[in-house]
Amino acid sequence: MKKILFFVLATLCIHASTLAQTEPGTLLLGGNGNARMTRNIPQSINIGLHPMLGYFVMHNLAVGARMPLYYNQHYGVNSYGFGLSPFARKYFGAGNTKALAEASVGFSMFMHRNKEQNFRQTDRSLGYSASAGGGHFLNNSIGLELLLNYGGSGLYTTTGTRHHVGGLSLNAGFQVHFGR
Repeated sequence: MKKILFFVLATLCIHASTLAQTEPGTLLLGGNGNARMTRNIPQSINIGLHPMLGYFVMHNLAVGARMPLYYNQHYGVNSYGFGLSPFARKYFGAGNTKALAEASVGFSMFMHRNKEQNFRQTDRSLGYSASAGGGHFLNNSIGLELLLNYGGSGLYTTTGTRHHVGGLSLNAGFQVHFGR
């Protein structure tokens, strides 16, 4: 009887601790990122890092903001970018592994430079993204995630040209959840 009681209490404690990760009042700190490098001519490098800060306003629902950081090198032009994007993130399921979905919209600015051609340009962008994937909590505070993301943006250049760019990316990241 003692073994059964111990097993039931241990199961309830483990279940309660995994639920605390996404409860109201929990702070979410972390981020995700992606990288791509092509060896085609011309060589291209793209790196995106997306640190974020969020707050769980209700069970399994966090809202917050991320500050995307970008680096791109293509055709001899180096580009740097940063932005601010509010987001909403919803977790589904119970336990240590949860599905999640996220939506975000935001503003970014990009600076382009080619020293050889004495070229400089600054662009602005209004963007959006939708992500779906899963997260696995290693313990009560730390989670790893893998997300398939579709993002797009309207790019407005200083020359008055407007472009729409978009595409899929696979993002990997981590999150730290701080309880109340």
